[in-house]
Amino acid sequence: MAGKKTTIRNIARRAGVCPMTVSLALRGQRGVSASTRQRIQALAREMNYEHDPLVSRLMSRLPKDRRGGTPVLALVTDYECPYQNLAHQRDVSSMAGAEAQARLLGYRLQEFRISGEITGKRLSEILHNRGIEGVLIGPLQRAQTRLDLDWSRFASVALGYTLNQPVLDRVSNNHFQGIMEAMQQLHQRGYRRVGLMTTADHDRRVRHAWTAGYLLSCRQLGMRHPLPKFNAAPSLNTLRKWFDRYRPDVVLGDSSLTAWAESEWLRSTVDYASLHIHPQREQGISGIDQNWHQLGRVAVDMLVSRIHSTATGIPCYPVITMGEGTWVNGRTTRRVAAAET
Repeated sequence: MAGKKTTIRNIARRAGVCPMTVSLALRGQRGVSASTRQRIQALAREMNYEHDPLVSRLMSRLPKDRRGGTPVLALVTDYECPYQNLAHQRDVSSMAGAEAQARLLGYRLQEFRISGEITGKRLSEILHNRGIEGVLIGPLQRAQTRLDLDWSRFASVALGYTLNQPVLDRVSNNHFQGIMEAMQQLHQRGYRRVGLMTTADHDRRVRHAWTAGYLLSCRQLGMRHPLPKFNAAPSLNTLRKWFDRYRPDVVLGDSSLTAWAESEWLRSTVDYASLHIHPQREQGISGIDQNWHQLGRVAVDMLVSRIHSTATGIPCYPVITMGEGTWVNGRTTRRVAAAET
């Protein structure tokens, strides 16, 4: 009986390197030292590795960056500055995760920012002329955004829900699960009057999943008086009036909550938890870590898969891949001795 065919992964396992290193060594490309290349090639001969012509055809189709020979993925955003300089750590983390995964898979992620001067048609021409086949639509600053690229030329994936049209395959956090988990955690700690503090814009960005999860949680957990949410970012005076009227024992909010948490009055008056925290930057705050860095990695995996299968254009049956958030217990929540009902 013939033995199993030797694969690049088999060689990588024996050599103690990653499959990409083996691939580069066998093709004689840069990025691998001469000694490592010779060792891997000798090991491939010993293991009777046979070159796969199908792989060669796939590799020959990869778009090459004219400056370095590295395949390029386009990251399309609509911010005025590079994503690394954004204030929203949610967006920075997701796109940094995408960049790391692209690098792991042998690609280079390059950001292209859409402005009034660069139309969708013009951007399509730029990407096509560069030989770029994969487009990742990053989280956009405006919800309900429409982009008019020549989608038939590209494999495309969107991060989050800010791209409204066209409807592409997308990767997003499961915001409904996240707020349900947060409400359950707060209930277990004895809280009974949870005030939801979010804005209409943030709620639209998550397709109203926070409002839906909040109201359902109140019903399931027996919180008879669900508290209203903010429809716009409140001033400190408005926040005081809201607190005096409803007397929440904990506030659950979106990214704007971090700013309010810096208020000495808020910290001394009410406990709080965030619907999306960045554990490394917001240490000590209780809430949901949406794991955006990992979601960025998943989005690039999906995009590269579509490139390899030549799946271009707007999908007939768009697929949504959701990642679940995890609760992080911090110092901003505590167990209430006697909870009101």
